[in-house]
Amino acid sequence: MGEGMPEEFHTSGGIYVLKGQITTPDTLTAKMAFKKAPVLWQHRLWGNGDVTREYNNGIFFYGEKGTLFAEDNKVVIFPTGRDTQKEELSIPTPVMQDNHVKNFLDAVRSKNKNLISCTPEDGFQSTATVQLAMISYYTGSVVKWDQQKKEIIGNQQASLLLKREYRGKYKHP
Repeated sequence: MGEGMPEEFHTSGGIYVLKGQITTPDTLTAKMAFKKAPVLWQHRLWGNGDVTREYNNGIFFYGEKGTLFAEDNKVVIFPTGRDTQKEELSIPTPVMQDNHVKNFLDAVRSKNKNLISCTPEDGFQSTATVQLAMISYYTGSVVKWDQQKKEIIGNQQASLLLKREYRGKYKHP
């Protein structure tokens, strides 16, 4: 989508139901300010999930012309308007993870980074987005991100959580 990373994160939640059983939130809402559109991400590890179980585990994209729901094996399009029908597209992916790992190993063996379908930058952006949302949760603050400098802006407490102390002779680059 060419969106890059969010410029701002505000995350809230907590361990409300599974106290003493887990160490990460059982309920979480992350608001992420991408340049082109806001993204609201939610999860809850208790209860029966969404009201409609068929769409319980996936991603919704809401737009002016309709809503798109995507999960590992299907995409469902819900057009706007009164007399519209949803369209469901099956995407068989029984070996998706295996293919992804094979793709990476083939690129490493042949020393050809052009074979990688998910670049290191893609991996960084998807991982850093989750980490920044969790830093917002842990600090209870809004986290602003400078994508060019790859650093948190104006929040020292949050910035400290971008790295950890290394063991032994290892040093942070």
